[in-house]
Amino acid sequence: MSISNLAAAGVFALALSAGAAFAADAPGYGDGYNAPSSMMMSSTSAANWDGLYMGLYGGGLWSSGGGSTAAALGGIVGVNTTLGSGAVAGVEGQLGVITNGSASDFEGYLLGRLGVLLSNDAMLYGTAGFGSLESNGVFAVGGGLEMAVNSYMSVRGEVLGIGAWNGGGVSVGRATVGVLWHY
Repeated sequence: MSISNLAAAGVFALALSAGAAFAADAPGYGDGYNAPSSMMMSSTSAANWDGLYMGLYGGGLWSSGGGSTAAALGGIVGVNTTLGSGAVAGVEGQLGVITNGSASDFEGYLLGRLGVLLSNDAMLYGTAGFGSLESNGVFAVGGGLEMAVNSYMSVRGEVLGIGAWNGGGVSVGRATVGVLWHY
């Protein structure tokens, strides 16, 4: 298994276990205490898609044509606003480290996001912007699915196509999973 596949699998497993870990620590979980409903996490509570969010991501990059692969780990900071019923717009910055096992470099992106709410707790979004990959100016286009765990935390999967500004189209694929905290 390549480093990027291993990193993506590890971060995905971490993201999936985060909801269970929070639920296990919730008051009233197996201790005979019945917490007020306002303290309990509920799958019916709507996510708060407005405002500031921060988080972590991990995944991998691969070059088109079956070339090299690399693992990616980093942080996310963004802000969203709802646009009436069912639409969300925002801007997001991502900054991270990529490594292929023998060398490391940085990646960073500034992305606009436009999403549609599939339900109160799920958003499908498209994203586009610009950034830097291995000290080269790049553009990025893609999309993802973000699922609320509760009103202040979400998990997501995102895929980006990345290309050099000097032409040639998309030459790098990037798939990540992330955990976000909404404020």
